[in-house]
Amino acid sequence: MHACGESFRRAGCREIRLSGSTRGEWVAPSGVALSPTLPDPRLEGVEVYRTEKKVFGRPHTVVITFNQNLLDGQMQGLTANLHKARTKLRDLQQQLRRWREGKLKGKRPTLAGVQNQVRSICAPQHLKSILKVAVKEVRSGLELSFSTDQPALDRLCRVQLGKPLLFTDNADWSD
Repeated sequence: MHACGESFRRAGCREIRLSGSTRGEWVAPSGVALSPTLPDPRLEGVEVYRTEKKVFGRPHTVVITFNQNLLDGQMQGLTANLHKARTKLRDLQQQLRRWREGKLKGKRPTLAGVQNQVRSICAPQHLKSILKVAVKEVRSGLELSFSTDQPALDRLCRVQLGKPLLFTDNADWSD
């Protein structure tokens, strides 16, 4: 376990990774401003929203944080992963086109094999929900198409990135 995670556990807190659809219910309500954290130089720029929720059948204090530096780093990583995946998908798309045109020799690509390659390309975090990829059989072979699901990317940025969630059953703790 990471050192920070161990500190949270000893302090009675849990950081729980939620899927995007589940996580939406934890976002601070519209119109509610996040508050700045206590004046600690290590937490500069971090904002919080605190609420009470029933988690795993017990009442917990839930602290939603927003950290611009974390968001910037996550966006940088996501952008790099998207660029890399799009490049690999374009290469695979070209390879399939060249095979259909008879410019490549060898064993014919199978639908299952190409789908496995797509799964591997889209394996990095968040990519399966952002990249929409279709592989279909056409008369002369296989065809691959892909696009970015912009609403899914927007939702990911709005709901999850830069916003760790902390859970504790110590309701009297300050933010």
